Amino acid sequence: MRQQIRKIARKTLFSFRKGSVRRVWHWLSNGHFLGKITIDRYIKNNPIVKIQVGGGKHLLPEWINGDIIFGDVYLNAAKKFPFPDQSVDFIFCEQFLEHLTQNEGLLFLNEAYRILKPGGKIRISTPDLENLSKTYLNTNPLVDIDAVVKRHQKNHNLLCDTPCIFFNDFVRLWGHQFIYDHNQLTIALTSAGFNLILWAEFGVSNTVEFENLDRHADIEWMKNAFQLFCEAEKTPAQRL
Repeated sequence: MRQQIRKIARKTLFSFRKGSVRRVWHWLSNGHFLGKITIDRYIKNNPIVKIQVGGGKHLLPEWINGDIIFGDVYLNAAKKFPFPDQSVDFIFCEQFLEHLTQNEGLLFLNEAYRILKPGGKIRISTPDLENLSKTYLNTNPLVDIDAVVKRHQKNHNLLCDTPCIFFNDFVRLWGHQFIYDHNQLTIALTSAGFNLILWAEFGVSNTVEFENLDRHADIEWMKNAFQLFCEAEKTPAQRL
């Protein structure tokens, strides 16, 4: 009996560490009709509707934060969003898209397009496969591979002492599923209906709501060495 209790306890602890328990709790407390109430209230009380998707514990004030584990509402970005058509002005997702499979990413972008108002915008930051490859080959003008390996070894993997280990870790760790380059992200966005796409840099935007929101960089070269930043607009002339 004690052995069974220990087994259940270990399994529960493992599930909690993986986030499944937190995910269920988040759905129970901020999902289904409760989440819908929160969303409806936010839309009613805010003339400018701003959503952060996949921010985890990092919550943006004055935005509604949707995530599968933390945030204001439970939001599974691989499924239909609990938002009405054309109800959102801005969507922000930082270092999130790569956690979806390619097909899930396309669904996410289609849902983003659906809920955005004409003239609404989405800002995406995600790892850049092209510059990540240049980093591995030590041809990235913004950073030397030795500095990248050293940082990765210190912060993520004590056994990382070669570019090969770093590259393999980067495309596999943290739940990464699909890494984009400029071309592939453009294809994904245009297939969802967007045709006005602007490329940006860390923390820089022509849209006030997106300025200085990016935070995934603890050292200067990380800001632009192998991250993609783009903003896409749902123009009024596009399909509704």
